[in-house]
Amino acid sequence: MSFLFLLRNPSAAFTLNTQWMMVFSVIPILLYNGEKGRGMRSFFYIFYPAHIWLLYIIASIIYNH
Repeated sequence: MSFLFLLRNPSAAFTLNTQWMMVFSVIPILLYNGEKGRGMRSFFYIFYPAHIWLLYIIASIIYNH
């Protein structure tokens, strides 16, 4: 995205380009203390398919109405 375009339309920096959101990744990186976290493997085996299924249901409701 060119600098001149952003001067004419400053809100485009936040709506057209989502790269600025990567600054939020600094938070968990700075909070990392070098130790392995607790094992939550079974949680993610259930959570991941469940949230994909939920997003599919919500999308099908939105796009079929």
